[in-house]
Amino acid sequence: GGPDALYAEMNTCVRSQQFDRAVFLYALAGSYTWFDANRIGTQYAKMAHGKRLGEALALLSEREVSLFWENIRATMQDPSKKNQICEKVKLAGMPTHSVDYMRVEKSSGVIDKPREEYQWNMAVNNYLLCK
Repeated sequence: GGPDALYAEMNTCVRSQQFDRAVFLYALAGSYTWFDANRIGTQYAKMAHGKRLGEALALLSEREVSLFWENIRATMQDPSKKNQICEKVKLAGMPTHSVDYMRVEKSSGVIDKPREEYQWNMAVNNYLLCK
């Protein structure tokens, strides 16, 4: 599924305190939107990347959000856990959904760059600061 489906599942995991899965979904969905925003390269697309996560987190309680951030930080500050997340996200592969959700107008003439493996790995590395 696209980022919205991943963020919805992420919230379900946060609510049931399955934080490992939630952190993975956070990393995957964010990598997807980062990758898509870079393929389109507009300011709107870059904004859409951040907005998706914000909208998902707004559906959780303050306590759930703060617990979740603690888990994200703990994972990303532990080099071996962070490395595992980076590898898992890369293995999940490039997104296959349409990038139209990143466009101001669905029919806009902005051509998205082709999906390329090295760009996917680069997007994951940049978004999750893997290297």
